[in-house]
Amino acid sequence: MAISTYSQASLRVVFAVLAVLCLSAGRSWAMDPEGLALERAGIGCEDAKVIAYLLKRSDILANVDSIPNLIRQLGDRDFAKRQDASATLLIIGIDALPALRKACNDDDQEIAHRAQTCTTTIEKHSRQSLPLAAVRRLIRRQPEGVTTALLQYLPFADDDPVEVAIYLCLCSAQPLAAEVKREPTKPQAA
Repeated sequence: MAISTYSQASLRVVFAVLAVLCLSAGRSWAMDPEGLALERAGIGCEDAKVIAYLLKRSDILANVDSIPNLIRQLGDRDFAKRQDASATLLIIGIDALPALRKACNDDDQEIAHRAQTCTTTIEKHSRQSLPLAAVRRLIRRQPEGVTTALLQYLPFADDDPVEVAIYLCLCSAQPLAAEVKREPTKPQAA
């Protein structure tokens, strides 16, 4: 059954209205691929959440040798510690996959189950570079704190496009307006 020209026009109007409603409701990520990817990954697309994600990822990657400890923590008796370990392994992402795959066969059923869940989630999102999406979004929006977040994350940038985006932003002719704090100049005495 073919859709009539009238129905097609009606659908276009409905989609246009929905897009306007999404944008007016503060959900500008509806048309933003980076924001959508960050939202789907559970990070959120608000500036503060994206900055927090990069800063937390920097801190975690600085201690990447803790992956075996985090795997053991997946079976901890304390539920909160198990949840924290899962969340941290998800933030580490692809770097944690080898250890997580091995843990999927652990004798402890809780460790095996949580490792499988983390593995599935990381593999699902591995096609998207969440750090790249975060960096691009911050560069475009330039919120306060972006320079600090980018500089802190730069040593842990795990792929070339992320590094290039950060370098281009930091070396651009236009400094990030939100980061520039100018002191008032005093007139010099003649």
